[in-house]
Amino acid sequence: MIYDECLMNNKHCFEALDHTLCDIRNCDSSPYGGLTVIHGGDFQQILPVVLKGSKEDIIYASLKPSSRWNSMNIITLLQNTHLYSSPEEALFAKWLLSIGHGQNLTDDGCIILPKHMVDTDPLAFISKMYGDMFNFPQPPPPQFFFGSCNSCYKKH
Repeated sequence: MIYDECLMNNKHCFEALDHTLCDIRNCDSSPYGGLTVIHGGDFQQILPVVLKGSKEDIIYASLKPSSRWNSMNIITLLQNTHLYSSPEEALFAKWLLSIGHGQNLTDDGCIILPKHMVDTDPLAFISKMYGDMFNFPQPPPPQFFFGSCNSCYKKH
């Protein structure tokens, strides 16, 4: 079983899943009823939301303080190869990691965007994001989102 982006869930979700799988499989001696569960996530991303909770409340609600944590084998990915396919993506990945490490932030916690990421012209921004989609008089057909936009439209 793969539980992706699990770290934004409260630790009680993991405990409920464990109890449920143990009940279904009638196996109380093994975590998750003896099934292999792969938990995917990044502690530098969004942690569980705790309404009006302090930093300590949020950390306590996360997976790490759960009783299930000690039964897990931790495997760490060292490099996101998807982000290193071009020099621009490598720079973006490095900048993104710096945010995760608390760098490139203002004193009040706002993210400082590099100048090349800021676009003051909304139409230019939309054009960069959606390409030819806005050069046509009607919305694109659903096929536009499944491949190359050039194969979906005839230019007028």
